[in-house]
Amino acid sequence: MTVPECANPLLPQLLLAPYPFLLGAYTSVVSGFLGMKIATFANARTTLEARKGVGKAFIVAFRSGAVMGFLLAANGLLVLYIAINLFKLYYGSDWEGIFEAITGYGLGGSSMALFGRVGGGIYTKAADVGADLVGKVERNIPEDDPRNPAVIADNVGDNVGDIAVSSVGILVCLLTTLFATDFFEVKAVEQIEPALKKQLIISTVLMTFGIAIVSWISLPSTFTIFNFGVQKEVKNWELFLCVAVGLWAGLIIGFVTEYYTSNAYSPVQDVADSCRTGAATNVIFGLALGYKSVIIPILAIAVSIFC
Repeated sequence: MTVPECANPLLPQLLLAPYPFLLGAYTSVVSGFLGMKIATFANARTTLEARKGVGKAFIVAFRSGAVMGFLLAANGLLVLYIAINLFKLYYGSDWEGIFEAITGYGLGGSSMALFGRVGGGIYTKAADVGADLVGKVERNIPEDDPRNPAVIADNVGDNVGDIAVSSVGILVCLLTTLFATDFFEVKAVEQIEPALKKQLIISTVLMTFGIAIVSWISLPSTFTIFNFGVQKEVKNWELFLCVAVGLWAGLIIGFVTEYYTSNAYSPVQDVADSCRTGAATNVIFGLALGYKSVIIPILAIAVSIFC
């Protein structure tokens, strides 16, 4: 008696497809949990170091963020490596099939990160507006005062929203961290914002060189990709150019965002000044400024896509 062949040869692949998605989702949740644990411990230790000065507190906070970033990136890479080797048991040397199947890993991780950010934002705003502000208005308790239990819920929401998994160039992050904590020492509150701006510039420059090295060493000088079903020959410097343009567009967007959201610059100062004439002018001015603030980022994204 012969066993009938499967009517659909893609059925085994379809049955395997949910597992990378679930694995990515689980990895994202575990990474988020570990990140929140690190952030909670880091918050307490940063507070203790703040007694010795803002420089000590900045170093602890920055290094804690680096530990969290390294952990999340390494966790994702480790699970991805294990998943690829597990799928090799079924696909063998069919790398195209392996990477088509493993695509769900990134989708699952991104989905959980998205829900974490959105859920965290909703949670923290509900706690902030519904309880923290009520305490401030009705009981005259300052915002984020430890006597108000709602502060705990507010901080939990911040952690969930801010620590939904993301990855960076690990080596670049390590070098940038050394610049922040060892080479440029922060001694006053006014120096924190310029220090963070330096980190953004340094990481962008280092990442550009890193991408160039990887593109020239790890990629062949020419290779073939499918462009809407048509084979097209691509050079490695063209791939480097695509990543570099997006990288520097991100730097521009970061600077523009800082300009429109930092109280050191005129846009935020003008919004605060508009409060003198009432809430209506504040809302109108703030909404108009919000529309204005996205012009340069949209142009940066459009130019990078065009390039």
